[in-house]
Amino acid sequence: MADETAQAAERLNVGDVTDVKKRGARAPARGALGLTVRAVGELLGGVAEASAEAFRGFNAKLQEGADSPSTLGEDVVDGLAEGNARFLEGVAKASRHAYGQMKAPGERPAAPEAIDYERLARLVAAELEKKSKGKGA
Repeated sequence: MADETAQAAERLNVGDVTDVKKRGARAPARGALGLTVRAVGELLGGVAEASAEAFRGFNAKLQEGADSPSTLGEDVVDGLAEGNARFLEGVAKASRHAYGQMKAPGERPAAPEAIDYERLARLVAAELEKKSKGKGA
């Protein structure tokens, strides 16, 4: 059995780490694919958070019902309604955020340009010189 596993691993190159070291193997996704992958990740994370929030809402309604004279059936229905509302609100929020992540790079704000400090210093010196000549005259 161990020999079969070793042979299968050898056929699949499971133990071979050279693929990881190949150029570009760990390079981040670029362009539209990268935007899409990030957006899908944001969306899935949002759906997971919305699911958790739905269960929190459901549990909160059940806890409220335990403190009141309502029946278990009423509490479950109220909990499902609250959980469903929280889930749908969370998914809507995540969808909007994911859509914003998927926009084309041209639609995103451009990164600020680097400041040319030497040019800035020359301009400031020239302005100061103009002002000092204007006062001394």
